[in-house]
Amino acid sequence: VVQDIPSLDIERRKIHFFVGPNGAGKTMMMGLLSLLSPPTEGKLVFDGVPVFPSGRSSPKGMRKVTLVSQDPYLFDATVLANATYGLRRQGLPGREARAAAAEMLSLVGLRGMEDRKARTLSGGEGKRLAIARALALRPEVMLLDEPTANVDAANVRIVEDLLREAHARFRTTIVATT
Repeated sequence: VVQDIPSLDIERRKIHFFVGPNGAGKTMMMGLLSLLSPPTEGKLVFDGVPVFPSGRSSPKGMRKVTLVSQDPYLFDATVLANATYGLRRQGLPGREARAAAAEMLSLVGLRGMEDRKARTLSGGEGKRLAIARALALRPEVMLLDEPTANVDAANVRIVEDLLREAHARFRTTIVATT
């Protein structure tokens, strides 16, 4: 259980997995590591800086970490609009956001689907879209909560290969649960 971990260091530019049964605290750990949930005790440090000083969230580091949840939310919009969402929120101009998103959609095998409604994708395609949206931000750390849950065997293989490719290409630290 998460509260039983006295210390944890995540090594940069490596792929890490948390493995455990349902209820073991893997998703709770993802909430902490994504800098979205403060710890109830102890401290969380990112790049040597406490993340939640005085009980407040520090925006420093939050743009360096992205989370792909077990059931990623897809907006009622096109695949391309979903893939550019984070980039547009960060203020990247439209043309640059579309180019970066298109590159990631190609990487995840969704090239040619840019104009499709995201919510019409299969479960595996939706997960790959969420991964593309996350990778487009070029995070230092990418967290994936059960990235292969509820997808068919073919998409499991695609997602696993995709994570290895993303790690090799971008040297992103990857932390996943299973």
